[in-house]
Amino acid sequence: MKRQLLSFLLLFAFSANINAQTVISGSFDCLSTEKAVCIKWDFTNTVFEKKYNEQEWTELKGTEEWANAKKEAMDLIIDNVNEMLKKEQVYVVKESERANYVITIFPLTLDKKGNNKSEYVLTDIKGKNEEGRILIKGDGGHWGDLANLLGDGYEEAARKLGKYIRKCIHEGFD
Repeated sequence: MKRQLLSFLLLFAFSANINAQTVISGSFDCLSTEKAVCIKWDFTNTVFEKKYNEQEWTELKGTEEWANAKKEAMDLIIDNVNEMLKKEQVYVVKESERANYVITIFPLTLDKKGNNKSEYVLTDIKGKNEEGRILIKGDGGHWGDLANLLGDGYEEAARKLGKYIRKCIHEGFD
């Protein structure tokens, strides 16, 4: 009986941690009154494979392959966040003249399998006022090209981001 209870508690703790993100500061609740929010990358401080910066990573992987991987991953991020927000009024896009806010993805660590740890920072469109900052981890894949593996890691992270935005929107109305 004790083993069954311990197993259940471990399973519960593990499943609760899977969808978790760490709120660093603020909140994304200001999106409750928005229609569109932009999303973009910033690899300035990313550490690739525990030792490379983006320029070195690009040289290793090839300019075209890296650019393609980033584009495909961003498309998956947008699709997955919007899937989580399909019942909400807000949606994410690459560019919009109507957007008052932007979510910048700052990958902290990234490896060739697409495993990543990134900060998602919500600022006003001019980037002057930070509203919220969260940390989300995404698990990459095992097979495929760089674009596929990067997409796998950010697909999972995007669903977590979408759930977090949805939670913030609903908490703002309580």
